[in-house]
Parts: sequence; structure tokens; C-alpha cells
Amino acid sequence: MEAYQPKIKFFQQRSFGEKVNVTFDFLKENFKPLFKTLIMVEGPLILIAAVLNVIQQQNMMEMASDITQSQSPFGMMGAMGTTYTLATALSVIIMATFPAIIFRYIFLYQTMPPSSITFKDMLPTLFRDSGMLFGIIILYCIALVIGFFLFVIPGFYVMIGFSLAFPILFFEDKNAFESMSRSLTLIKGKWWSTFGFLLIIYFIQMAIAGLFMAPQIGVYFKQMFSSFDQEQVFAPMSNTDLLLTMGITAIGTLGAYLTYTIGSVAVCFQYFNLREKNESFGLMQEIDSLPTE
Repeated sequence: MEAYQPKIKFFQQRSFGEKVNVTFDFLKENFKPLFKTLIMVEGPLILIAAVLNVIQQQNMMEMASDITQSQSPFGMMGAMGTTYTLATALSVIIMATFPAIIFRYIFLYQTMPPSSITFKDMLPTLFRDSGMLFGIIILYCIALVIGFFLFVIPGFYVMIGFSLAFPILFFEDKNAFESMSRSLTLIKGKWWSTFGFLLIIYFIQMAIAGLFMAPQIGVYFKQMFSSFDQEQVFAPMSNTDLLLTMGITAIGTLGAYLTYTIGSVAVCFQYFNLREKNESFGLMQEIDSLPTE
């Protein structure tokens, strides 16, 4: 039996346009299995988080309409309370597990056909992947804050310089610190090309995310104008509006999260591209696979 060969070759030098095209080619080929897994695992968490956030918003509106309570620190803490804590905890879990599933799927794609990749294949490493990714995110944010606090330019350099740490974590099995250091090394001399590519991908991603978020923004504007009509700064929502807002917020948030797959896949193909340009990794793999006499 012949070994499985993925339809899309990873370690290959590609031009700017080719990297954009292969990003969407990969998403097109893997749309059903990848998005099915993401929706199945992350969908319930995002739904609960959206409901909690809307309840929190309602509590804050009710507090703001009560002048006495809004001026009291205890009133503010009461309005935030348990829902805020739970919503924050869920957001952290989603922030760590969502990209972990995407990157692990891309890793498995090398050796498994898309139709056979399921969440069961990702589950054994999910906690480790999520923990390592969360560690990189924390370090990344700290470095970014320091960079922008000192000067704007170092902040932008750090933002792009560490961008390849995420695929490095999976494809080279390094820890958070090693992945970030390796990213700076790999991107050396290719910062501008990486910046340009990721910037275009970011605009595409935000444009698509905006389509998902538009109904949610519309609901918030409706609520704001309703408050003006009632001559109130903040008007608590009716039960019908509350349920509608919860549903629209959940769908919009899930859709926006799903667009993150575009950036995650694009970062991977930039990593594959630079690794092949700098180290001819794919070529060496092909040479090693040649039969020997």
C-alpha cells in the first residue's frame, strides 16, 4: 500500500500570490472536516460565552440606569459578579483551544486524509497544545506591550517577528521560548515580505469577520436608538430583545472565530515557505525518501 500523499505540498517555496491561493485552497479542501470539528467543540463554549456576555451587558445597563447603584463600587462589583468571571474563563479556554485544534489539524493533514481526521485524533494532545499556545500568547502579548511602550517600531517588529512561533510549536515540537526564538531566526531577512503577506490576510479575515458581526452591531445600534426614544441613557432590553441578542451574538462570535482559520493557515504556509527557502527542508525530505541501492 502506497503511503498517503497530501494533495497540497507544505514545504515549498511560493510567491506572494501563490501563498494567498494555497491558503484558500487548503481551506476549500478541508472546509467540512475542519469546520465541523471547530463548531462541534467550540460552538457550545462560544454559545455559553455569548449568553453570559449579553446577560452581563444587561446587568450593566440596569446598573447604569440606577444612579445610586452605578456610583457605588459594590454595585459595580455586583453587576459584574459571577457572569463576568465565567465569561472571562470561557474566553480564555476558547482563545487557547481554538487555535490548538486548527494547528493540530494542519499537522495531522501531512499524514492523514482530511476525511479521516476527527477530534479524537486531536484530543490526546489538546491540553498540551492549548497550554503551550496559551503560554506563547502570554509571552507574545508581554513582548508586544513592551515593544510598543518603548517605541512603536520595535512593537511592530516583535508582532511580526514572533508570528511564526505558533506553527513552529507544532511542526518542530519546541517549547514556547524556543518557538519564539526560532521564529525570530527564521524570519530574519524576510520581515517585510512576511509583514506584507500577513497584512493582506488580516484585511481579508477582518472583512469576512465583519459580515458575521454586522447583525450584532445592528442589534446594538437598535438598542441604543431605543434608549434615546425612551429618553434614557441606558434602557434594559426586553426578554424578546434579550433572546434575539443572545442568538445573534452567538452566531456572530462563532463566525468571527471561524475566520481565524484563515490567518492560522496563512501563517503556516509562510512558515513552510521560509523553511524551504532558508533550509531546503522539503527538498532534503524528498532526497531522504529516495530508494537506495
